Amino acid sequence: MLHSTRIVFIHGLIGPLNETILMGGAKSTQILAPDMLGYGSLAEVDPAMISLDAQVEYLHQEINAVSSTHDRWYLVGHSVGGAIAALFAAVYPDRVAAVISVEGNFTLDDAFWSQKLAKMPLKEVETKLANDRSEPEKWLDSAGVKPTKATLLAAATALSFQPASTLQQMAASVVDITGDPAYLDGIKDWVDNIPLHLIAGERSANGWHIPAWVKEKAASYRVMKNCGHLMMLEDAHQFSSAITSIIEKN
Repeated sequence: MLHSTRIVFIHGLIGPLNETILMGGAKSTQILAPDMLGYGSLAEVDPAMISLDAQVEYLHQEINAVSSTHDRWYLVGHSVGGAIAALFAAVYPDRVAAVISVEGNFTLDDAFWSQKLAKMPLKEVETKLANDRSEPEKWLDSAGVKPTKATLLAAATALSFQPASTLQQMAASVVDITGDPAYLDGIKDWVDNIPLHLIAGERSANGWHIPAWVKEKAASYRVMKNCGHLMMLEDAHQFSSAITSIIEKN
């Protein structure tokens, strides 16, 4: 049941995740959707301090600040946020009720953009981000999302949510960590004890490189109809319904 449930939304390389839109109707649920290091209200954090491991420690501090040490949370991680959730579960398994990976990164095959950004000089990343910000409809189109008033507003918010330096640092960390066999070994350490739920977009599911053993051990696998990687932007109701259903059945 959702009563007294605790959910933390972990945004991806380009944030944020709007918890009010996604789970605004879950009145008995404690919801946390922090700006991760280098994003939003924390955009001025020194880029040298930004990494996936640093995000895990920051998330742990945020959770501890609003709940007791024995409370367990559902970690909903989108894209790179899914990698952060997986790392968090490996380090702090006693704080996790379940991991809900929304096309989260499992291997370098899921890090196409991170690999490109990590190799770019910062000036090039800044230019690319500036171009995306000036033409959000093209950014949406590249993700297969129909430009509407609502999606254009969401795209503008997302693209302005982080500086280029954050994208570069996070991308480099994604490549470094998910390219190391120890990352998948860390998932093996907790996946038999912590439920792992997988959510994919119908249009993007074939491009999500889930290791066969991960899919076999997953507690559930759901596909969001008529959606791609940015499924929560395309159909927030369908997405939030999936999260609610997973938690009710967990």
